[in-house]
Amino acid sequence: MGWFGFFVLCLIGILHAEIVEWTAEGAVTRAEGTFGEGGIAPDDEVSMTFFYNDDAGFVVTAMNFLQEDRAYYEEVNLGIKVVIGERIWEGSVENGVEGIPQTLLARFGQVPERMNLELREVESAEFVSFPLSDGGGIDILGMEIRGSNALLGDGIDVASINLDQISSATGSIMTGGVELRFSLDLASIAVGIQGGGPTGPEALELGIEVVDSDVAPIILVWQSSLGVKYLVEQSISLKDDDWSPIEAIDGTGDVIDYPLTQPPGPRFYRLVIPEVQR
Repeated sequence: MGWFGFFVLCLIGILHAEIVEWTAEGAVTRAEGTFGEGGIAPDDEVSMTFFYNDDAGFVVTAMNFLQEDRAYYEEVNLGIKVVIGERIWEGSVENGVEGIPQTLLARFGQVPERMNLELREVESAEFVSFPLSDGGGIDILGMEIRGSNALLGDGIDVASINLDQISSATGSIMTGGVELRFSLDLASIAVGIQGGGPTGPEALELGIEVVDSDVAPIILVWQSSLGVKYLVEQSISLKDDDWSPIEAIDGTGDVIDYPLTQPPGPRFYRLVIPEVQR
């Protein structure tokens, strides 16, 4: 491997430390007490956003041969925003508190795999806006994402999340023990890098590795998503009608190294996703 190939592989690794942002739409399922009295009712539309640092420090709180629980709290930079009608609930925490309750808990390997996120005013969270609060200092914003044992892959970064494996997504707003609950439309869930647009199948980071080989001197490198089919194409120009397919590759959820036999003359390469299945 030449120095250029080594540099590309290192660059791909650096890109994994990002602020991950989830967005989704849904509806209220229950509005108790002050929430119902405030005019919120089941089936009211909900818009949700939450984000976190995928490189946050964590401790393993439970582990066996089928399950590993990780509690992320150090530099977690967790934020949650919920919009219902003209009301906005919004808060964040830079560093969570170690121990129960967990700020961000991820369960790997055990069905259902899940992510639980929680902002509590009494656990260092700061709320920009919390309408209908009872003023007692026990305000909470929470989210729960559940899915199969392929939901989270090896972590909570964008490349490890498999949206097609989500089975349920719910959230709650609590004040003084009174709760509002909502569910999210799974088809509306999107995950990306904050400020950078969507990632994953819709926006791929394609690397090129140069190796000392007469058989396959070039290797295409990309992070794949499980269940997504990738079509490798080549062209001698960048014209839309000048691309020809080389091979279709099934995504595994891991980084794919695809060796290319370089024909004579210059070539351009790209990845195309004919159909993304949810």
